[in-house]
Amino acid sequence: MRTRRPGSARPRRRSPTAGRARPASRWSPSHRRLPGALEVVVGLVARGVVVAVGHTEATPAQVAAAVARGARAVTHLGNAMPPLAGRTPGPVGAALADGRLVAGVIADGHHLDDTTLAAYAAALGDRLLLVTDTTAALGTADGPARLGEQEVEVRDGTVRLADGTLAGSAADLGQCLRVLRRATGRSLAGAVAACTSVPAGLLGDDSRGRIAPGARGDLTLVDDDLRVVATVVGGRLLHGGT
Repeated sequence: MRTRRPGSARPRRRSPTAGRARPASRWSPSHRRLPGALEVVVGLVARGVVVAVGHTEATPAQVAAAVARGARAVTHLGNAMPPLAGRTPGPVGAALADGRLVAGVIADGHHLDDTTLAAYAAALGDRLLLVTDTTAALGTADGPARLGEQEVEVRDGTVRLADGTLAGSAADLGQCLRVLRRATGRSLAGAVAACTSVPAGLLGDDSRGRIAPGARGDLTLVDDDLRVVATVVGGRLLHGGT
């Protein structure tokens, strides 16, 4: 998660189609108010990249302009962007209102209040994409740590800068599933879909996110508390089990 204020990023000047890349399903968050952002969206979409509006102060009109050019998702709904307000809906209002957009939501119990998470889930339905925003701090003990160039504090499942600003998460996917179910009352199947079939559908990857003949056979076996028991990748047991 970037710690710059929305709109303050300074990317290198580069053509959106510079370099070589094979056509693939990729994810690219875009700062919507930067000069030339819409041209970048067009260039990325042309190369098969799934473009997301992310960490931005964009107006609904600006978000709609990006969607018209192929943007299909919103990154970290409700974080690093203005809150939804009656006369200034911002990117949050745009994401909730536009049925073409899938919205990534951090359900770690810290980035969003449970009531906010429940409201987002009610409005988004099957457009909610569950994400962890986790970092290399996952699995480490609480205390000071260094992530990249940042000195951070790992505390109670969060990663924070010295001033207390959230700089990511230390929560695993099981924790986020528990939070989503607690806040929204979603069924287990409905919660799991938010981190399996929803992202697979966004990427257009029919081989993932489902259990069916011809699919990859990627499975995570969990116990009643959604803690990992075994991991199967491509039909092969790689972790746990007997």
